Amino acid sequence: MASQTPGIQLLLAAEQRTAHRIAEAKKKRIKRLKQAKEEALEEIEMYRQEREKKLEELEEELDKLREQDAEKIEMKTKFRIDKMKNSVDKNKQVVIDKILELICE
Repeated sequence: MASQTPGIQLLLAAEQRTAHRIAEAKKKRIKRLKQAKEEALEEIEMYRQEREKKLEELEEELDKLREQDAEKIEMKTKFRIDKMKNSVDKNKQVVIDKILELICE
């Protein structure tokens, strides 16, 4: 019996060392998982910021395009109004003469 005691003690010591190694490995694994999670969250935040910046740029570009369209519409409208005014000025006397001619007949 006495000869088995040192063998059992060696086995118990080996079991304790193994349990300690397993516990350390678990701690390292948990630490790596936490670190990976933090890195993933940082990446997500960076991606979100990039997408928000891109969205802001697109919104600014859209605003510029809307302004340009509004300016084009305003210019076309002004051109058409000026064209109509010129036509009225050009044909005004002819229309007045025709109306007077019809009335005086």
